[in-house]
Amino acid sequence: MKIEERLLSKITPYIRNAKEHPEKQIKKIANSIAKFGWARPIAVDPEGVIIYGHGAYLAALSLGMETAPVLELPLNEEQAASYRLADNQLNALSDVQMDLVIEELKLMTLEMVELTGFNANLLLETKEDNPDL
Repeated sequence: MKIEERLLSKITPYIRNAKEHPEKQIKKIANSIAKFGWARPIAVDPEGVIIYGHGAYLAALSLGMETAPVLELPLNEEQAASYRLADNQLNALSDVQMDLVIEELKLMTLEMVELTGFNANLLLETKEDNPDL
């Protein structure tokens, strides 16, 4: 399999994509792409229909980009539908260890915290958290 740059106009969002992408999320994805570049290509089927990466596709459009890295997967329609749902659902089946998230966030500048998608308010300490305040 090969990742290639493809015109966004040659990529088609899946019409029945079950994952919602609110504007707030699209902005966060766009900020991440602008800061870090593309860490994960948009995956499409042989017809150019998105399997995963709908949010990245929308973020790229919002940034005025004309191309994006694309990975074409040789899947039939049923396999693509299954992978599309699995990509959304399997990530949602695990939790994060918030104490470790907060430790990591504390090592970052506010700019970097904003790019993680986590709320910077997680870093605020209360008197219950720190009796010395």
